[in-house]
Amino acid sequence: MYTRYLVDPLHRLTRAYFRHLRHAMAGADIALPMGQVRAVKVVSLLMPEATPHALAQALDRDKAQITRLLNELGSAGLVGRHPHPDDGRRQLLTITAEGLALLKRLQQLEQQTMARMSAGLSDEDVAHFIRMADTMTANLDQRGSQ
Repeated sequence: MYTRYLVDPLHRLTRAYFRHLRHAMAGADIALPMGQVRAVKVVSLLMPEATPHALAQALDRDKAQITRLLNELGSAGLVGRHPHPDDGRRQLLTITAEGLALLKRLQQLEQQTMARMSAGLSDEDVAHFIRMADTMTANLDQRGSQ
């Protein structure tokens, strides 16, 4: 296996994780693209102040991409849009009952995937990996904005 640079194992891990998760989702009859899955999860985390603008910022996507994504999620019955009670120009996003059921199923699949991924590792190993990954991400975010 070719491992000359840090990015090589990172790339393999990311691909293996998403390949396993997509396979688990297919086995659970969840046919959503990962981008839509991520959007539903982010809306649930942003609630009760989830807005299209906040979603765009969290996903680092432009307004047109978010509009298309929300239209798809709305058509699938996963996310609803409602007028903001304090500002008629804004919308609030909510997760529907179907979206909540999907999130519950996804959480179970993600937990199973993470358990398989971290088999043979101690809690300390996992915590160390998370700290390193968070530091590397912060380093790139800081340098990317300079």
